[in-house]
Amino acid sequence: MNIDRRDQIIFGENYRKEAYEGGLRYFEELKRHELRILMEKRLFDTYPWRKYTEFVWFMEKYGNDDQLFLHGYVQSPDRKDFIRRQGGIIIEGIGRNRVWADDEKEARKVFSFLFRDADQFSLELPWAWYD
Repeated sequence: MNIDRRDQIIFGENYRKEAYEGGLRYFEELKRHELRILMEKRLFDTYPWRKYTEFVWFMEKYGNDDQLFLHGYVQSPDRKDFIRRQGGIIIEGIGRNRVWADDEKEARKVFSFLFRDADQFSLELPWAWYD
């Protein structure tokens, strides 16, 4: 696992242990193209989490890099609970930085269906967060 490459994609810099408070570092706007690179380089895998697969699918079908983003945190490889298969990447949710347009009814409906069970959910400025 190339931790430096992972952090370059997500944070724009090599891994720095001091940037990880308690062994965790939060990210707020992981874009679709960054997620693709992480998956292509085998730095992130959605297995076995069904919700991760839904995040990826929704971003590929309805998003672009100007609208949709993922939020969550990254684990330091020094943590005892480091999840190697996922590259230490924990996705807590999906969001969008603008309201739905009139011609996006299908996307809004699918967003609602896929993510309505989130701990925090909004359709107005789309946001889904899982605790």
